[in-house]
Amino acid sequence: MAIYQLRLEQGAAFLQLNYNLTWFWIRIFKIPLTLLLLKSKSSMESINTSGIAQWIADRVLAFLNQARSPESITGDGVANPENPQDPDNWEDYSIGTVVAQRIIEKRLTLPRQHFQSLDELKGIPGLGQNKFDDMIRAFSTPSAEAFRTAMYEQNIISEENWKLTYYTSFIEDAETYRNITRNETNFKHHVVEQLEKICLEILGGNDSAANRSASRLLGENARLRFIDTYSNSAGAASYAFALWWYRFDADNWFSFDRVYRVIDTYFSHHNGPNWAMDLHFFKGFKHEILSDGIVPADLPVVTSEAEQSITIWTSALYD
Repeated sequence: MAIYQLRLEQGAAFLQLNYNLTWFWIRIFKIPLTLLLLKSKSSMESINTSGIAQWIADRVLAFLNQARSPESITGDGVANPENPQDPDNWEDYSIGTVVAQRIIEKRLTLPRQHFQSLDELKGIPGLGQNKFDDMIRAFSTPSAEAFRTAMYEQNIISEENWKLTYYTSFIEDAETYRNITRNETNFKHHVVEQLEKICLEILGGNDSAANRSASRLLGENARLRFIDTYSNSAGAASYAFALWWYRFDADNWFSFDRVYRVIDTYFSHHNGPNWAMDLHFFKGFKHEILSDGIVPADLPVVTSEAEQSITIWTSALYD
């Protein structure tokens, strides 16, 4: 019983010592209690930044580096990067003003006052794994999906009578991607292969002689075409793609300026080191099988260096 009583007294003394030390630091050095609590909290918090695609990380870092105020970061006030003009479509990733201010303060302590890596976000008080994951998801939409969504949500076209379809192939190996996209013969071969696969899928996946013949004809349709290429580095890709859309039904559905703005956002989807996106038109391509509605000639194919992706676009207006 005496031993038990002694241990209780020792425990009480230990707690009293820690209490006294805490108030010593607060009174003598004027350290706010909230700062001590935040320091303790930040030491316990950690975020896992592994396994995130580089193009997603680049988009997040570019966004945080461009922020000039906490309000431009907060989840309830940040404009959706896919549709910055529409406040009804703002992202909500649960980062409040206090945490946003700490993100900016951390950035200002770094070399060049810029984040270079997601790891530099570690240790920011209040930025835990859930908030971090929410922010990553907000910037994880591939460019083609973001563009298709924007075309419908901004009422450029209507889902009721206008079908917009894309087929994206992702190439994991960077060298393989460069070998395909920087050599016209290899690039055309890749697109032809994809078109033949798409054709078989549209025809129900039945590998019959008739379907194989139809897929080869579609592939040959592309193989014989001249490729006209436009880069987003000078804005030519946005302008050329907008003109292709305008050929559907000029002025009756949308103005050139409206569709151009959405397309320009598409070709500006990536703003990291590997931001390049190019538009390749297979001139004179006929969209038979791919589309059963009104569609201009020429097959648009978009390459994205950041995503290492090749996207084939087709559409159909049922007017």
